[in-house]
Amino acid sequence: MNRKKWKIPEQRGALLVLTALLLPVFFACAGVAVDLGSMYAHKSNLQNAVDAAALAGAAGYIAGEETVENHPGANTMSDEYLKADLGKGYQNLIDKDFQA
Repeated sequence: MNRKKWKIPEQRGALLVLTALLLPVFFACAGVAVDLGSMYAHKSNLQNAVDAAALAGAAGYIAGEETVENHPGANTMSDEYLKADLGKGYQNLIDKDFQA
């Protein structure tokens, strides 16, 4: 049996072309997956820090002689928790104005 009989000359190198076309798509998908994972982890850490600060502020509000209009103890405790949880990221939040 002749080996050349089974080879199709038009198909030589097709896998190389397919690999060259799909490799950038594969890397793009991997990059998007890494970015989404990083974004989810950052959001989760931020949510945990805000929850801890809210609980600390509530504890400071209950512990002190504070009113709805004036609550420096609660503000101080929540700021301390945010500083501890966020570290350097806390400085970026100070200048922002958030609405509930």
